[in-house]
Amino acid sequence: MAAESYSGRRKSCPDYTRRHKKKILWNKNFRPVSLIGVDTLRSILKTQEADMVEESDEICVNCYNQFRSQVSVAESSAKQDSSSSSTEDPTFHDPLELVESVNEELALEDTGISPLRPPADVRHSLLYAKRKQEQILEAVSKKSRRCIGRAYGVDLPGPSVDNSQMDELLGNIRQAYVACKTIQERCRVLTLLPSSLSQGEIQRTIPEATIYLIRKSKKLRENGGVWATYDQYAGRNIIDPEHVKIALEYYLNDDLDCSIQSPRPRDVVLSQGEIQRTIPEATIYLIRKILKLREAHPEVKIGLTKFYSLRPAHVVTSPYREECVCVHCANYELCMSAISHVSEEAPTLQDITLLCLCKTQTRLCILGKCELCPGADALTIDTLKQRPKESSAPY
Repeated sequence: MAAESYSGRRKSCPDYTRRHKKKILWNKNFRPVSLIGVDTLRSILKTQEADMVEESDEICVNCYNQFRSQVSVAESSAKQDSSSSSTEDPTFHDPLELVESVNEELALEDTGISPLRPPADVRHSLLYAKRKQEQILEAVSKKSRRCIGRAYGVDLPGPSVDNSQMDELLGNIRQAYVACKTIQERCRVLTLLPSSLSQGEIQRTIPEATIYLIRKSKKLRENGGVWATYDQYAGRNIIDPEHVKIALEYYLNDDLDCSIQSPRPRDVVLSQGEIQRTIPEATIYLIRKILKLREAHPEVKIGLTKFYSLRPAHVVTSPYREECVCVHCANYELCMSAISHVSEEAPTLQDITLLCLCKTQTRLCILGKCELCPGADALTIDTLKQRPKESSAPY
C-alpha cells in the first residue's frame, strides 16, 4: 500500500518536511523531483524524510523553490570550502546547523533581533532571508557606529538621517501635489520624483495620484525632463474667425421659417455688455440651420456642438413639440387668451385642440397632415357646447 501511495503520480504533494497546513492537490504546476536530483534531494533532507523520496514523485512549486534554494546554498558553501582547501572533498552543510550558528552569534552580539526560524517553517524563503539580512546589517552597523563614535568622541551620521530627509522631501512633494488645482500642475509635480520609483511605490508615497497621471508623468519626464509640460493646444483644430462670423449670421436668418422675433417688446437683453436693447429671437430647429450652413458654405468646418456654443444670448431655443413661435400660432394663442378674459365659459386652447386633433398629437397633427385627426370641420357650435367642462389634456 505504501508503494502504491508514494509511487507514480501522487494525488497531492508528498510534503517531505511537513510544511503544508493542508494537502496540496496535484495540478499542472507540479515539478518532478528529477529536476533537482533524487540523490541531491535526499542529501539535504533528514534520514527519515530522505527515505520517502522516490524518482517518480512530483512536488508542488513552493516545495520545489525551497529545495532549490537549499541546494544552491549547499553548492555555494561547497565551492567556498573547495577553494579554501582543494584537498578536502565538498560536503553539504545542514541548513539547521547554519541557522543555529547565526543565532548563536546574534545572541552573543546582543543585537535585539529575533533568532532565525528553521527553513522548514518558512513559507517564502527569499523574502524572509532578505528581511533578516537587512535587520542584521542595520543592527550591526548601528552598534559599530555607536562604538566608534564613543571611542573617538564624535557623532557619526547614519542611514537613518538620510531616510528622514528623504521622507520629508517626499512628504513635501505630496503636499504640493494635493495643493495643485489642475491636471497639468499635478503631472509636472510628479516629474520631481526619482525615476527609480515604480508605479506601486509612487502610489504608496502619494495615494492621491492616479495610475493615469503616474504613467503620463513618466512619459513626460522621458521626453522633456524634470518639470516639463505638455502643449495645451497640441492636436486641436483652431477655427477660422471668418467661419465663426458666417455661422453667427445663420442665427439671425429667418428664411428657414423656424425662428421669429419675440412679440413682446419688454423681452430685451444686454448685448456684448453694452446698453443696447435687442429683441430676443426664438428658434426651434438648430439642426436645419446647420444643414443649410453646410450646403451654402462647404468650406466652413464647424460641427453641431460648436454651432450650439456660438448661439447669441438673445437667441432662445425652444423644443418643437412644446411650443410653436410662428405668427399664426402666436396670434391664435393671443386671440384665445383675450376671449377667456371676456367670458368664463369660453373654450380654452386645450378644448379646441382636443376637438381638432387626435390623441397622439404628433407633428403631422400640428401641420394638418394627419389622416386620423378630425380637423377644422369638427369645430362647430354643437361640439363646443358638448365639450367637457374640465379638460386636462396637454397641448
